[in-house]
Amino acid sequence: MKEPTLNELITKFNIISNALSVNKFNCPQIEIKMRMNWDESESVFYTEFGYVEVKNGGILESTYGNGATPEEAMRDYYNQIVGKRLVYRAMNKEYRRECVVV
Repeated sequence: MKEPTLNELITKFNIISNALSVNKFNCPQIEIKMRMNWDESESVFYTEFGYVEVKNGGILESTYGNGATPEEAMRDYYNQIVGKRLVYRAMNKEYRRECVVV
């Protein structure tokens, strides 16, 4: 299977965000952060959707992608969530949303 390009990843993450969206003010956003290593080794990036977990049977699991660059972290995260059911704001009955990533 061909790895998605950066533009394809952005499009896929936008589709996921829209599928889980409650309204234009309450939707998951992709977060890309740098993990600082204080021992002068190479810092790495990680990415995840805020307030989103992966549903594994009856268990919710947090997941995120890692990479040397933001793009690698996004690709790793996408590969971990593709084919899985995502749950946004799981503990909030009013705003809870679910979708399967394709």
